[in-house]
Amino acid sequence: MPRPARARHSLTAQRTSAGALLADEVSAPGRLAAARRREMARLVTASGALSVAELAERFGVSEMTVRRDLHLLEREGGILRARGGAMRSGAVETVMQEPSYAARRGVNHGAKRRIAEAAAKLVGDCDVIGLDVGSTVTALAERLRSRQDLGIITHNLQVVNAVAATEAGPRLYVLGGHFRRSEGSLIGPEARRELERLWLNTAFIGVAGLGAEGLFDYSPEEAEIKTLYSARAHLTCVLCDSSKFGRRSLVRFAGLETVDIVVTEAEPPADLARALAAAEVRILVAGEG
Repeated sequence: MPRPARARHSLTAQRTSAGALLADEVSAPGRLAAARRREMARLVTASGALSVAELAERFGVSEMTVRRDLHLLEREGGILRARGGAMRSGAVETVMQEPSYAARRGVNHGAKRRIAEAAAKLVGDCDVIGLDVGSTVTALAERLRSRQDLGIITHNLQVVNAVAATEAGPRLYVLGGHFRRSEGSLIGPEARRELERLWLNTAFIGVAGLGAEGLFDYSPEEAEIKTLYSARAHLTCVLCDSSKFGRRSLVRFAGLETVDIVVTEAEPPADLARALAAAEVRILVAGEG
């Protein structure tokens, strides 16, 4: 009788050992996935926003896998999912690294669409307007491309593509300069000289951040163009979704006193609302009439 008992013990030990090996094999991919998600959260936080396609290419996984990872990270509070990608969660004091236009394009898509629709209603008949860089400004261009009465001044090639997609549309004036690949814009002294000769009814400006201290952007060269748009316009209109509230970046290029209207999709926090009111800036919340 003892021998069968030892045999049973041996068989149990073998099964336990095999189970442990199987658990190790199963947990290894789990550990790799957890490490991938940690790195994914770090990249999104550092960049501000990244698209699903960019993350899939970066980690060599499918877009479906990236979406599952982002879902888990959002549940943990690490990031916020948005259409086509993800963005950092919570207020971030200072953001120095500029996300690419491709990364920002799909983030907060619904908010940007509503902002663009509201901003389009501010454009009068036969206006000449300046369109800055940014995904929200480009969304505005898409809504104005059938307006044959308008003149559009821009250094943003994303705007050029949007307006040129129709056979007949606004008169389009493109500033020349050095091509900035990450944004798809033309910058430098040539662009500044051309813009200094022009007058605009309204300048529509994109920002990296909007706070009580003023308007912020990532790039000193882009900031120079933004400042000139505002200086050459009768009205300055900032298009800004709520993720930009309270955010600072590398360059403070203007104070709130230079702004006439802020178009956004949500009410600003109390401290920013007070600062905007003190500067006599009109806040237009898209969807609220």
